[in-house]
Amino acid sequence: MSGIEPVDQPPTGFGYSYWFTCTGCRGRVEVTGYLFELQCTGQADFSVCACGTAVDVTDQSPTLRHTEDVALQTDSVARLVWYHSSRYEYWPDLKAYTAEVTAMAMQTAVRFERLIDPDRLIATKLSLALHLGTYEATIENLLRRLEGQDRADLFETRYWLHRVEIALAHPDDLHPEVIDEFQTMFGDVELAQLQALGARAVRYVNLHEAIGSVSLAIDPSLVCTVSTIELPVAEATLAETASAAAATTRMMAAAQSDDDSSPDWSDFVEILQSEYLSGVNPQVREPFLKAVGAHDPADFHHRFRVVGGLLMRPDVVIDILAKAPRRHLPAS
Repeated sequence: MSGIEPVDQPPTGFGYSYWFTCTGCRGRVEVTGYLFELQCTGQADFSVCACGTAVDVTDQSPTLRHTEDVALQTDSVARLVWYHSSRYEYWPDLKAYTAEVTAMAMQTAVRFERLIDPDRLIATKLSLALHLGTYEATIENLLRRLEGQDRADLFETRYWLHRVEIALAHPDDLHPEVIDEFQTMFGDVELAQLQALGARAVRYVNLHEAIGSVSLAIDPSLVCTVSTIELPVAEATLAETASAAAATTRMMAAAQSDDDSSPDWSDFVEILQSEYLSGVNPQVREPFLKAVGAHDPADFHHRFRVVGGLLMRPDVVIDILAKAPRRHLPAS
């Protein structure tokens, strides 16, 4: 970082709105997270711009959320703290990653009866850019991977949250523009794609996590300092509420009886969400529940409060991470 003090991006929370560019006048139209959910499922009419043009959220992609985002300032990018989550404690861990990629490539080649060249697949996976983002984007990415990729909950698979500082040594390291998100399979961005843009770091508008925020695709060699903590963070656990405790007691009692009128699990989950995830977008809640896992009511309630701390108490998580030891990676 060349002696420059890193700057944290202020947490923006998980109750953000979606912004769209009007196809009629090119103005900006705001759609709240809850209204976005209703519109996507056909339960509400599309929002209408001041010019009278309807915004079809099922056909249009969201755009940049904050026009004054600090990450839009080219000279601020290297000063900002960025985040990344992974299953590697000492990320970026090339040795561990190479071993995992090699095993995966060999299994894939066998599964598809050698129709896939494992060496080519390994080479491709080892030539990918790294993705960095805001705290919110990183947590959402973790929830999404647990749901769709690792198919596990946060208590079965060890995950680590990394606080990352990057070094942009040359004026051409950073692409001057903020581009649309790369259209690639599985979100993989090859270093060759960065090179084609004449840069080693490219900002893009994230359309999958913390939608509308600014993320980075970078050459791994730009990472200079990393701090790491394990997830979830016990210190951020949400305090138990009386209503949630009562609902848990009812569920536990129902589980020990044969009463057909026992409380419904979905109603129980709804109470917990109301008590602990007030304001959190529906699009975040679904993968969140998968990360908590399915267990008996008491255990589920406890896990819900632990994982909920990542969403509702980011200040605690970020503060603990900021105080974690910093690993300095050799310049390359």
